[in-house]
Amino acid sequence: MATRRQFFSLAAAAGAVAGLAACGNGGAAPAGDASAKLRVSWWGNPLRNENTTKAAELYTETNPKVTFELEPGDWSSYWERLSTQTAAQDAPDVVQMDTTYIAEYGNRGALSDLSAVDTSAFGNGVLDLGKIEGQQVAIPLGTTTPSMVANPAVFEKAGVEIPDDMTWTWDTYREVAAEVTAKTDDGVYGAEGTFAIPGCVSVFTAWLRGQGMELYSPEGTLGFTADDITPYFDMVLKFRDDKAIASAAAISEAAGQALAQSPFAQGKEGLSWWSTSQFAAISEATGNDLQIMRFPSFSGDAKDRGTWVGIATWWAVPSTGDQQDAAADFVNWWVNSIEVGEISLAERGLPPNTEVLAAITDQLDDKAKVSAQFMQDIQDEFGGPVAPSPAGSGNTEPTLMRHTTDLLFDKSNAADTAKGFVDEVLSSLQR
Repeated sequence: MATRRQFFSLAAAAGAVAGLAACGNGGAAPAGDASAKLRVSWWGNPLRNENTTKAAELYTETNPKVTFELEPGDWSSYWERLSTQTAAQDAPDVVQMDTTYIAEYGNRGALSDLSAVDTSAFGNGVLDLGKIEGQQVAIPLGTTTPSMVANPAVFEKAGVEIPDDMTWTWDTYREVAAEVTAKTDDGVYGAEGTFAIPGCVSVFTAWLRGQGMELYSPEGTLGFTADDITPYFDMVLKFRDDKAIASAAAISEAAGQALAQSPFAQGKEGLSWWSTSQFAAISEATGNDLQIMRFPSFSGDAKDRGTWVGIATWWAVPSTGDQQDAAADFVNWWVNSIEVGEISLAERGLPPNTEVLAAITDQLDDKAKVSAQFMQDIQDEFGGPVAPSPAGSGNTEPTLMRHTTDLLFDKSNAADTAKGFVDEVLSSLQR
């Protein structure tokens, strides 16, 4: 069963992929008549595994000379496996990529150029984070955005109103969460600790962007100093001291729990950070009607909070394979196929292809429609895109998690935590 964490990241570069067929509206035909057996690798959950298998089978029905060897996995082991495969020049033909790792693989020439994939129907700005030195080395599969999710049942038991997400601030967030904790039974907290305030890069990025800073600079280093982020860690301690979140021990214990057993899913937390692509999964896990919300701002005006469009997942084609054309054809078909859209719906995020999205919107379940409507409602609130994740950035979130956990256990103070985090991440980025 998927855990909370699993739901949230050599050879010379190959030349441009040639011969891609335009496959809009579900058409499919790989270039030429050559047969191919494509290895396809991804991380995910049982539903994603099922959907990917169905899509591969559909492709083979239309293209009998192309078969598949499917390699599903989970987040915790996926990147170590891919790193080993890439070093041995034995990477799968098509790999699911996370934004955090695109630069790490792309800058080593480990990913093929997919600029020939037909992205003419894609929305504005969704391709940028998949580019390395002008080459499109990854193709987005789903758009998403960070959000707050409230469990109305917890608020009702506490007799506390859910905040107005157009006007609430980070201080409001802490104060309301502390009030929920104080007015509910022992073991119930107003806000989630695990993978939220303590160690989630998305939350940290939201905090930075709300103040005009970025996680990374365009030059591939950090977009802030240790002094800039000391207040962030002071805030973490305030959340803990006000009992807006659980104790450090409880947070650490919850880290390895399956999603359905997590405190938020069990109705023991009122607020939690999730991307919109995860709203359906957490709604199913809780069994309650949840409320998706804008995350807080510093000014009290939601338009100032610095939100952004994210990419939930990408397809990439490693440059070490001998079937790069066939692999690129498959990627091209996937992102332009309405049939694939009807299979995947919003599980990998909302399709970046606007024609596919329009075709499947009526087929989305109620929770996915809520996410889609939320994305539509905040279109005018998106700030600029986040800077691309540089090579070595895959260590940023685990480093943040470790340093913040030590802080919560009083092994460090806010200033030393900020300095230690910055020093360690800079060391990873400069390798």
